[in-house]
This record gives sequence, C-alpha cells and structure tokens, in this order.
Amino acid sequence: MFSKYKKSGGDKPATAQPELKAVDGGAAEKPADNKAAVQRKPTPAPAQAGPVDKEKKRKERLGEIKVELHKTLLENLNLSALESATEQDLRQEIIAISGERLEEMGVVLNRDERQQLNQELFDEVMG
Repeated sequence: MFSKYKKSGGDKPATAQPELKAVDGGAAEKPADNKAAVQRKPTPAPAQAGPVDKEKKRKERLGEIKVELHKTLLENLNLSALESATEQDLRQEIIAISGERLEEMGVVLNRDERQQLNQELFDEVMG
C-alpha cells in the first residue's frame, strides 16, 4: 500500500486491447503484446570491491604519495648537510617536510600510515 513500486500480481485487472480496423482494406492487426517491454529487468546489485581490491588501491595510492614526497624531499633537503646531520635531526626534518606536503596535497593519513610512510622515507634517504 505504501510502496513506491507496484507489485506484479493478479490483483490488477486485465485491460482489454483495443481493436484496430484496417484503413486500406487489408486485414486488421491486433497490437503487439507490450508486457515484455513494460516489465523491468531486475537490476543487479552494485559490485562491491572486495577487501583485496581496497587494500591494493590503498597501497597504490600510498605508493603515489610516497613518490610525490620523495620529489619534495629532494627539492627541500640540503643534500650536503645530510652527511653531518644526526639521525634524529634528519628524521624530524623528513617528518616536517612530509607533513607539510601531505597537508598541501589534502591527504589525510591515520597515525600508523603516517609513521610507516615517514619510516620508509627515512630508510630510503639513509639507504
């Protein structure tokens, strides 16, 4: 009763098909049955990405972010000062530069992702 969609069933009275008369003297034709055209096909459920797909996309996106942060680090770090900098100073500089760049890019990462990303960047700079 309150549904938007009409239920298909026998509670609906059958409508009579109008009879057509031939205009040019030919045989009269009955209109084609339009029930097939009116009935809607069931719509398939939207495809839901599985956990594997989401994890793959997340890793790809983090990889893209990491590449962008590498470029930013190369532009902003004084490479000649890296030799004399302590690990703690270098780590703090990488965290500051990457945090600023992530904010500029509008990327929001949770604490674990941010720590992992900063550790990977640090390892790659040191390696």
